[in-house]
Order: sequence, then structure tokens, then C-alpha cells
Amino acid sequence: MKHDLKNKINKAAVAGLSKMNAFTLSELLITLGVIGGVAVLTLPVVINKVQEKVLATQYEKSKSVLLNGFKMLKVQQKASTVSRFGFMNRCNSLTDKNCLSEEYKKIFKVVADSSSNLKAEQLPKEYSLEGTDQKSIFSWDKVPYIFRTNDGTTYGILSDEDLNSFSIVADMNGAKKPNIAGKDLYKFRYSGTGILTDVTSEIEQYSLCSVENLGECKTESECESLNNTTINGQCYRAEWTSSYGGDYYCSFYRSSYSPCTGN
Repeated sequence: MKHDLKNKINKAAVAGLSKMNAFTLSELLITLGVIGGVAVLTLPVVINKVQEKVLATQYEKSKSVLLNGFKMLKVQQKASTVSRFGFMNRCNSLTDKNCLSEEYKKIFKVVADSSSNLKAEQLPKEYSLEGTDQKSIFSWDKVPYIFRTNDGTTYGILSDEDLNSFSIVADMNGAKKPNIAGKDLYKFRYSGTGILTDVTSEIEQYSLCSVENLGECKTESECESLNNTTINGQCYRAEWTSSYGGDYYCSFYRSSYSPCTGN
């Protein structure tokens, strides 16, 4: 009798504790909602931090790749300064893509370049400036030679005013975002006896190209950004063109379509 009573008391105590420790469905839903809300707020921050760290690592790696490649070239060609590199004189002021392709494949692990299947159209059309709604003045359509290495980094070679240096633009992740100058797009200058300098500030400037200032449209992409502009209900077109094989300029003219239809 006593034993049965003791069991009943224990069962009652356990049942009471279970009721005290259990959560209702509404309490569980509220808790999950709070957790989900915190995750929504913090996840983008975490993702951005991870992305910044990855891009920073890629930035350092790209500098190392460039320095080691050009160091190898110096040894191969016994060149004491940049001006003595063979391609500085042989590749038509760094505009002959086939000549540059031949030289750069000797020192970098090139998987695609301008002489084969890599075109400016495959790369971001424009890059933003951090913290603004402005676009960088840089455009791939003005780069005569582009190459991509086996780690996914894309480089562009640009000539400078003299033979003592040249510039390299590097996109760390191709068409992937954020496409921001100074984040995943950088510019370097290789000069003198083999000094690599970060000159990204040169592309962290915005374009002055506008309908009122066509002379400041320096690239095809800048000019095309003005295409299909509506002024006083009339559609205007912008076209990157040249006269009699001369320098290119941005032509802006009224279209027969009103309003703009995209034709």
C-alpha cells in the first residue's frame, strides 16, 4: 500500500515538473521568430566581412603573382630596368595583343587572354566608387591586352607616358560583385628597377561625361550610358564613333522615336 502511494506521488511530481519545463507552441514560434530576425540582421554583415577578407587575400596574392612574374622576366632577359624589357619596345607601345600574349605566357599561368577568347565584353561594364553613386572612369574597352590567370584574377596592361613604367589593372573576381574600385578592382604601376606601386586612386575618380559635357566622354561605355536619353519628351541617342578613321568621340543626336523605345 505504502509502495503504491509512493509511486503515485513520484509520478505526480514528474508530471508536474514536465508541465513546468515544457514550452507552448506559441512560445516556441516566438523564440524561433526572434532567432530568425537576429540572423537576418547579422548574416549580411558576416557575409560582407568574409567577402572583404577573401578579397584582401586575393589582393595580396595578385601583387605577389605580378612581382614574381616580372622578376622572372628580368632574369630571363637580363633586364636591369623596366625600360629594358623586350615587350616595352617590341610590342608596339603595349598595344600589340599577340606580341604581349607571347611574352606574358612565359611568366604567368595564363588560361585566357585577348589573343584568344577573352574579351572586354565578358568583364564588368562599369565599377562603382565606394560610398557614392558615381562610376569609376576605368573601362575595359580601353585596355589593349587582357589576360586571366588560373586563380581567376583578370589583368589588363596599360602603357604609361614613357618606357620607364607601365600599369596593370587587376580584377580579383571577374564579373562577380561588388565591382567597386578599391574593393575588387585595383591598379598598379611597375617601374624602375622593379617596383610595384598601388595607384588605385587613379581609377577611384568618377566620369564627367554628360549630355552637357560630351567632350568628357572618354570611353565607349561612358558614351553608351547616355543612350536613350529623353529630353523634353524627345528621345536622343549616343554613339561612340570616329570620323575618317580619326579619334573616337561621343556623338549625341535626336532619334525618330519619341519617347525612347530602346530601338
